[in-house]
Amino acid sequence: MFRSRSSPSSSADGLGSLSTGQLRQLLHDEPKVQRIIQLSKKVQSLQSEQERYSMANYIMAKKNLSLRPWLENGKANLASKYQQLQEVKMACQEKQRKLEIHLQKWNLQAAVIHIQAELDRAEAESEAQVERFLEGTVSLNSFLETFQSGRKGVHLRKCQLEKLQEVLLRNQRIQHSLQARLNIAASQSSRVCRVPVSQHSAAPRTYRLTPAFLISSDKAAPFPLPSAPPYRILPPLGTQVDQCRVSQPRAQSLNLPHGLVAYIPLVSPKPYKSNYADKLYQPPHR
Repeated sequence: MFRSRSSPSSSADGLGSLSTGQLRQLLHDEPKVQRIIQLSKKVQSLQSEQERYSMANYIMAKKNLSLRPWLENGKANLASKYQQLQEVKMACQEKQRKLEIHLQKWNLQAAVIHIQAELDRAEAESEAQVERFLEGTVSLNSFLETFQSGRKGVHLRKCQLEKLQEVLLRNQRIQHSLQARLNIAASQSSRVCRVPVSQHSAAPRTYRLTPAFLISSDKAAPFPLPSAPPYRILPPLGTQVDQCRVSQPRAQSLNLPHGLVAYIPLVSPKPYKSNYADKLYQPPHR
């Protein structure tokens, strides 16, 4: 009975053929149980797998330890690069500060003012040279040399001043145009954001009148129609049509040009005769 229920692994290990008493004795024999476990195929496969993984870990650790000097050198190089980066950063900040100072000191407006002052000084110096020459304190040769060099500097500074003023004016125009474009874009975006409530509501209904056309009398119909006034008084029931008085049409009171009519004449209705009495049921004649 126990043999039939034993698993293949237990039968392979030899435990399936043991009786209940032998199994109980085996439980109390600890060294024998340990020996059976050590000789099991499952345990042996797990041990071999453990040894394989341990060997792989040992090889990887040995390789990592061999790369340790390279890692230390890389860390040292990185630290030195960070130090150089800090030094370059400080130098760049210092140069940026000096550049801002120079830009504030030597902008276009300051350059124009400086050149204008030099121009005024050169002109004053040239006038002073002329006055000294007229007084006779300076010889002709020395006056020509100094005066020519002075006037040359004056003309050079005038050209520089004109060019700087043109550049300054151009920059101002560009700034004004950019500011105008930015203002237009901001106004358009604000218009798009502020949508009135009436646009989201239902559209109002629109009512239109049908246009009227004047139709020529010769093109109203290709054949003559019976004349009938647009306004007529129908006779009461029981009277003849000839005895009724028909009002005059209003078209005569309108002073329209020749060839146009104010109203299209309508066909007069025909008298309707009911055949209801004929359709009544009559008994057959006897």
